[in-house]
This record gives sequence, C-alpha cells and structure tokens, in this order.
Amino acid sequence: MNLRIPAAILLACICLSVSGQESPEELGDATTHFLKEDRDVQWTPHSVTVIKRDELESSFKRDLEDIESIVPGLIIDRMNTTPRGAAIALRGIGSSGASKGFDPAVAVNIDGVYVGTHTNRLQVLFDFEQIEAVRSPHTFENNPNLSGSINIERTKPTGELDVDVRASVGIDDRREVDAVINFPIIDALSGKLAVFWKDGGGEYMKNVYQSRDENTEDYQLASLTLNWQFQDLFEATYTFDSESSDQTTPAILNISSPADLLCSITTNTPFPNCRRGFQNPELDSLRLTAQNFSNDRKYEGEHHTLRVTFDAFGHDFVAITGVRDNDESMDMDLDASNSDFYHVEQNQNYEQFSQEITMRGEWQENLDYAAGIYYLDTAYNIYQREFHILSELGNAGFSEGRAPGSIQELSSAQDSEMLSVFAHAEYILSDRWIADLGIRWSEVDRNFNHIPSRIRLGDALSPLRTQLIGDETSKELLRNAGISYKVDEEAMVYIRYSEGFIPGGFDENAMSAVAGNSYGSETSRTGEIGLKSDWWGDRLRVNVVYYKTELDNKVERFDAYVDSGVIESLLDNVAEVEISGWEVEIKAMPLEGLYIHTAYSHLNSDYNQYNIPNLVTPGEIINLANLTPPRAPKDNLFVGLDYQFPLGPGRFGVYGGYRLFSDYQTFPTLPEGEVKNWTAWDVAISYEWRDFLFRIFSNNVKNKEYTQNVNQITQTNILPVEGRNVVPSLITSTEYNQPRYNGLEIIYRPSFQK
Repeated sequence: MNLRIPAAILLACICLSVSGQESPEELGDATTHFLKEDRDVQWTPHSVTVIKRDELESSFKRDLEDIESIVPGLIIDRMNTTPRGAAIALRGIGSSGASKGFDPAVAVNIDGVYVGTHTNRLQVLFDFEQIEAVRSPHTFENNPNLSGSINIERTKPTGELDVDVRASVGIDDRREVDAVINFPIIDALSGKLAVFWKDGGGEYMKNVYQSRDENTEDYQLASLTLNWQFQDLFEATYTFDSESSDQTTPAILNISSPADLLCSITTNTPFPNCRRGFQNPELDSLRLTAQNFSNDRKYEGEHHTLRVTFDAFGHDFVAITGVRDNDESMDMDLDASNSDFYHVEQNQNYEQFSQEITMRGEWQENLDYAAGIYYLDTAYNIYQREFHILSELGNAGFSEGRAPGSIQELSSAQDSEMLSVFAHAEYILSDRWIADLGIRWSEVDRNFNHIPSRIRLGDALSPLRTQLIGDETSKELLRNAGISYKVDEEAMVYIRYSEGFIPGGFDENAMSAVAGNSYGSETSRTGEIGLKSDWWGDRLRVNVVYYKTELDNKVERFDAYVDSGVIESLLDNVAEVEISGWEVEIKAMPLEGLYIHTAYSHLNSDYNQYNIPNLVTPGEIINLANLTPPRAPKDNLFVGLDYQFPLGPGRFGVYGGYRLFSDYQTFPTLPEGEVKNWTAWDVAISYEWRDFLFRIFSNNVKNKEYTQNVNQITQTNILPVEGRNVVPSLITSTEYNQPRYNGLEIIYRPSFQK
C-alpha cells in the first residue's frame, strides 16, 4: 500500500497549520447529542465523529454511503437483497444479512428513532443538521448494537419563511431535485416541508440480453415537520415521512466458475458465461450483465416521529415516539445470467413501534444523572417463491426430479418485543477528573411462526409440513464506565469500557425443525484509551484512540447434519473475534477559508475460534479461525481539503478528497470475496453568487472499481442434501460500486429576511 501521497498531504497540512497566518478562522465547537443533552464533542470522553452539514455540502455527497472513510474504520456497502439496504461495519464489526429478524450490528437512528432492519439504512442526506458516528456501544443508546451507531439529525423548523432548493444532473441519466421550505404558522407553531426526487442513474450497468439499463431508480421522499414551543419549558416536534422507490433490483454479476453447478448443467455446453479467469466476471466487464428477468423492486414506507421535551422541577424529560411501516416487493434473478436457473420473487412487510422516555438532571452539585426506559415492538412477514431451481437440480441428479413449472415457496413471520431500562451517572471528582458509570438491562422476547419450503405445482402442495413455532428470550445486563482527565484547557485523556449486544433470533430460511431452532445473542466488550486536543487557538484539532474489542458468540452460517444423512444450512453462534486498533482524526484551518480533515484507522481482526461440523467425518469439528473476518481492512485513510475565498462579486470554492482502503473480505470463506486495496479521488469546484451556488463535481475521478459484496449459493440454501457429504455450490455472484460520476449542481437559497 502506497501512503506517500496522503502522507505528503498530511505533512503539508501540519506545516500550514503552524505557518503563523495572521487571521485564520477557528474550527468552532461541534456538539454531540447522543448523551441526551448538548455536549461539546471535544470534552466528551467517547469516540465520536460529528459531521456537520456544511462539511458534506462542499463536495457532492448525497447518500449515507458517501460518509464512508470520513469516519475512521467505517465501511458502508450497498446491498442488492433489500431496498436501499446497506451492509455497515464499524471497527471491523458489521452485518450483511437482509433478514428482518436479524438486528444490524451497527445501529442507524433518524431523529432518535432506530431503523430496525438493513432496509432503508442507505439514507438520503438532503435535509439534515449533522451526523454523529459513535464508535463503541454505550448505555444511552437503547437500541441493540455491537460496535456503535450512526445518528442522523434533521433540521428543525426555523419559524421563519425560507427556501432551500437543490437540483443536479449527471452522467448515466441521473437527475435529483430536493427542496426544503420553512414557514411560520402562529407565534409558537412553525412548520417545514421537505421533498426529494431522484430518477435514472443506471446507465452504467448494461444488460446485454434484455438491452436495458439495470440500476435505475425512481425515488421520492416527502416530509412534513411541525414544531410547537412554549417558552423554554416545553417543545414538541412531529415529523411525517412518506417515501417510495420503484427501481430495478441492482444488477449482480455472475462470477461462477466450473466448480459451480450453474456452469455444468445449463443447456449451453460449455456455459459461455462462466468465469474464464480469477476475478474475471462472466462477460469480461464489470458493467455488463445478462439477467433475463425483470428484476423489478418496489418499496413503500410511512414513518412518524414525535419528540417531546419539557422541564419539570429542574429535571429535563425527553420522550421520543417512532412508528415505521414498510412494504417491499422484489424480483431477483440470482443466477445473474440469461439461463432460467434460479429466480426469486419476494414480498415483505415490516412494522415497528418504539417509545423512549429519558429523565436527566443534577442530583448534587457534582453529580449528574440520566435514567430512562425504552420499548421496541417489531413485526415482519415474508412470502417467497423460487422458480426453475428445482427442475435444474433434479436434472443434475442432486435432488428428486421435479416437473418443469414446479415452484418452491415459503412464508415466515416474527414478532419481537424489547424492553430496556438504563441509568447513567457522571461524578465530578475535581476540576480535572470526571468519572462516569452506566448500566442497561434489556429483555427481548421473539415469537417465530414459520412454514418451511413447500413445492407447488399448480394447486398441489407437497410436502404439507407442520408449522415451526418458536419462542426466544434474551436478557442482557450491559455496563459502560469511564474516567477522564483534563490535562489543560486544550487537551483531555480518557479511558472507557463498554459492552454491547444484539439479541438472538430465528432463521427465516429454515427447512427443518433443527434449522428452525433459535440462536443466541452476540455480545461485545470494548476497552479504549483516547486523547482529544485543540491546539494553536482552536485551529488544529487532533484526536487519537486505541481500542480492543472481543466479540463473543458471533453468528455464522454453516452446513450441518440435521437428520440421518440429511445436511442443511444453519445459523448459530459458532465464532469469536478479537479486534484491536487505533484511530486518528485531524481537523485544521491553517488559512482563512481553508479546512482540512484527515481520518485514519488501523485495525487487526482475527477469529479466535470458528468451529463448524466436519461433514466428511461426522462428530469432528473444523476450526476456520485462519479465515479473515469480513469488512475489517487493516488501513483506512481519508484526506479532504476544502478551500473557499472571495472572487469577484461572489465566492469561489475548491474541494478535493482522497480515500484509501487496504484489502478486506466480504465473504470470509471465498477467495473471490476479497476486496483488493483501492483508492479513490473526489473533486468539486463551486461558485457562490448572491442567492445561487453552482457546483461542478466528479466523484471517484479515477473510476476505481471494487467489489462490494460477494455471495455464493449452495444447495443447502435451497434444498437439503441427502445421502452425500459434499454440498454442491450452485452460483457465485458479486456486485460492484458505482463508477465515476460527473455532474452539475445548482443550489438556490433566497433570503426573505433582507
């Protein structure tokens, strides 16, 4: 890995920061809110990155995916298996399963409301105040997580009439428009209307079989916010969101090899779309696919958020109510080829209700406290149909023969309730020393009602299996403690210990009672020591942290015997991971108008154990601890420079961003799952004149292409394997990132107060 270019940039930044300019600007304060009150992030003894709206607006960053690498150790990959889905990893801990019953390892919260599934986590960033990335679990955030959370805070109504309109056009026929209108209603009541529209953008993925663009999206989001404030004692903010997406399921590329069944049993012999070299997709291009089905995907969502704050006898109360209702339908051509090999249709509904109540205040002059209760109720149901694959497996002799037209279908549902109670106390020992301690107790009850896969031919169903009904209760007591020392007015050091968890659950793809058994909770323990400092008159900010995390009872998918001579795919707690690393964040304003942000992460991630059954020798165990855990690159670097200065009647701006990731895995058991180290550049040039801002941008200037996800489907993912100890691999596929994106953006912000 070549670090000479970013190292030179960083050295230049440091030299500039001490060059003695006469009138540099200050970085100013950044405020974090995850502690349920406003705190200066530099005097908060937690690893938190706060990204303000202005920082992202200087470039062209529109989705949550775009903050990848700006936060040390953060990876965000798109997921094609769920609408606007994202596989998010933080400090080498993440999750990528699309199942509604599997809680994400990294929590995403919008205005304090938890997004309980991987769906719709790829949020559009058009009406937000700031983003906080908290890089360790803590007792204040009541949602499940193993490695931290990403908190998106949207703007509140201003109470004045103002308009913010943005429009952009770019290559690949992509168009976006968003607008935010603030307006007064009466003295204490104000409102805000926000709308976003996106269309096209898929011309970079061509379907050579259907002669169509694959990754287009027609997406709309409308949001209405009302804010009522009574003096300084009471405030209520209600937001209603309605969003819809009509798009093609993002294209996947067939990288199957001759070892995969797809290559040997299809009617084309030899199958022309099988990989002809390592990491060489089927059509010798990362931008060509041959999917022969429609791949339509639709998503509808309605969300309600109510936040109430009030002061009662010197104690502050915050109540946050959230309601989310999502409907999804998807077609997925999982063989990623022009063969009728494996196609899936899926319909899902997900409902969520959450209620959080927090009370905080001052118990004594030197003792602050916070306590609260959190309730989360979720429910999902799924109906899925699988086409072609049964007859293909039968023709190959890997299962009993099925007539053409046979369809495999399953239905599954799960209800979940979580109740959490937490308390946190902060004790001021002296002018320099502060200690804090928090606990959180959570109980999660899950009910599983599952009808395993059945075969349908016309109106006939076989076999008529009994429903699998299960209950799982998880109870966890989590601790969080820290102590901080104020070195002087410019620096603070701290030590912290924290614990996190995500509850156990059930496999919605289970085909037998054994596979339908529940798996247990995953837990994490993190210790860290950090330094936060502001130097040279608040012009240079340097934060450094070293951490070590132990992840226990990690859930992995593997094959095992579930009956005499029958092998099936299972989910269970079979692995442990140990992670250690250090992170550096540097922000500087060495010259007036020049802002520099550098983030670097280095981590080591290893399986301590990864024990699965040996199918060849029943009763023996295979330890896969030599594998590399997913989405855990050793090195991750970001360097961004934003320079703005007066020019003529307006203001000129230049932005440049550099991103680097070293090698990491997306699918530990597959060599093809390795993402080779990659670098990318983003640039933008803007000019602000009166109420207008014009920006020309280019993201991923070098047109770097890299794998985001690799997946392999085996027979045990579809049908049990009987009478053999070898599990055939059927298909290997992948998806790639968006290539270079160039365009023009216009922002209009008239001032009605002049």
